[in-house]
Amino acid sequence: MNKLIKYTILLLLLLANSFLFAQNNCDWSTLDDASENYRTGNFNQVINLLEKCMNEGFNEKQKVQAYRLLSKTYLALDRDSTANASISELLKIEPQFQPDYLSDSPKFISILNNIKDKNNALLVTSVSKKAENINEAPATVVLITEKQLKNRGYLDLEAILHDLPGFDISRSNGNLYSHIYQRGYRSINTNRTLFLVDGVEENDLWSSNVYLSRQYAMSNIKNVEVVYGPASTMYGSNAFLGVINVITKEPQDLIKPGKQIGINAKVGYGSYNTMFFDGTIAARTKNNNFALSFTSRIYFSDEQDLSSYPEHSYEPRTLTTDLFDGYHASLNITDPTEVADFLANNPNPSNLYSLNGSNEIILTDAGVQQALDYDNDVYNKVSFSDKTEAYFFEAKLKIYDLLIGG
Repeated sequence: MNKLIKYTILLLLLLANSFLFAQNNCDWSTLDDASENYRTGNFNQVINLLEKCMNEGFNEKQKVQAYRLLSKTYLALDRDSTANASISELLKIEPQFQPDYLSDSPKFISILNNIKDKNNALLVTSVSKKAENINEAPATVVLITEKQLKNRGYLDLEAILHDLPGFDISRSNGNLYSHIYQRGYRSINTNRTLFLVDGVEENDLWSSNVYLSRQYAMSNIKNVEVVYGPASTMYGSNAFLGVINVITKEPQDLIKPGKQIGINAKVGYGSYNTMFFDGTIAARTKNNNFALSFTSRIYFSDEQDLSSYPEHSYEPRTLTTDLFDGYHASLNITDPTEVADFLANNPNPSNLYSLNGSNEIILTDAGVQQALDYDNDVYNKVSFSDKTEAYFFEAKLKIYDLLIGG
């Protein structure tokens, strides 16, 4: 009899423990149960199942889906403020969360995108290589948003830097379009500021120079983040003065909710016969699992005509004292051996040179004029040209959470 009582108590304890474990088990099966209750309209049960697992049990991925389901449930119950709070918590965990455009309600998608836009206006990734609030970032950062880029009417990336504090910029007509100096530090080239596109270094591999001209497309830029001060701990020695990080759009960023195709393009024509095309086209599937974008920029310009300046002039030259002395210095032959070789190869006399008493061959005035005529014949075939041609092409493919290209 005592054994029977013991076994009965033990069996009851095992059943109670199994029941408690089932009640406290917070995993994907809990989310499946909550989703089924949501589909059947049992909203209170959805809240009961999920809220008890939010503080303990769920991992981050499960929390994201739980907040998503809670938000939709609160919206169904017309508890909009609570739904907004749940969406905000969701975005704290996954700032770039993408809704399911087939199953999520338009109201949920709209609220999600609105809150995400507000949050993104304060998010930077260049300081710690992860998304964080600009006010909490451990560095001085300037964030230029897409809206600011549009309102200011920038036509190229280099123009943005002219409006930022702490930058000195010198334009040139050489291999570098601009010399960019940050925080008062001047060097021969722009090699102490790190330039990134989506976190990928664009500085020249050998010289570390930044070749920032008119080649980068503006139609797919989401934000530009500028970090002031050394960031060598994160990026190496090239980030001695700071970091410029250009954040481009993913394909779905270019497409409005409810649409499958999005286009952003601009065409321009201006002075110096300048013309450009800058455009991006994106498309996605209905379920938003696949998205694709193409970006292109083509830029042509004759640039300013500098031929009126002496150093850029290719007009026929007239004889000056400096030129006269220069021709004598470069063409007179004074070395005895070279004089002997010249006379052996040119035995016939000429009015272009004379042989003085010390056996030196000296140009005559006719010789100087002949040298000038030869030079002018060459210069007449050359004219001033400083044309610019810049091309940019980029493609991105996103499959679920995998982004290829950029």
